[in-house]
Amino acid sequence: LHQEPVTRQFDGRLDEPAWKRTGDTGPFVHPGSGKEHRSSPVRARARIAWDDRALYVGCVVRDAKPSSPFSRGDVDPHVWTKSSAVELMIQPGDPGNNEHYYEIQVDVNGAVWDTRFDDYNRPIRRGPRGRVYGHQQWSSRLERAVVIDKDRYTVELALPWSALRARKSNGIAIPPRAHDVWRINLYSFK
Repeated sequence: LHQEPVTRQFDGRLDEPAWKRTGDTGPFVHPGSGKEHRSSPVRARARIAWDDRALYVGCVVRDAKPSSPFSRGDVDPHVWTKSSAVELMIQPGDPGNNEHYYEIQVDVNGAVWDTRFDDYNRPIRRGPRGRVYGHQQWSSRLERAVVIDKDRYTVELALPWSALRARKSNGIAIPPRAHDVWRINLYSFK
């Protein structure tokens, strides 16, 4: 992680000098094998940075035909079922478990699905409009921009620390301090 603001405007481009100084994750790997999945139709890589205000993520996804039926203003659409998108899962600290984490998905139209979980995929319950995953009333208050180019799309986002401070942090510093370790998973899907 690179500790400095990376952008002054969200335009879905990662060409500002600070983004260029930020380390690259390298290619995303297959979640089962942990190896680069070169034949994936949604090969991706990311850059991650932070400052006192937010966590910044910039993802570039190689996808020749990204699509989504959702609009930027849709509230918690099930992005994973129908959209080309990226997903950020974040657990403040590194307690070695799958408890108290956040999941955020952003599709190519800028639609956001966000929630927080108490434990791995828990709670899940029935709601008036179908299944409710985690605590969907939580809002990431995410800033985001998406640019679709010829053979790829780029998602630029900022997750404000204030969205994570809204719940008990179990003594974990938010934002992280130098040398703190947090768990973050990034995915791209179609």
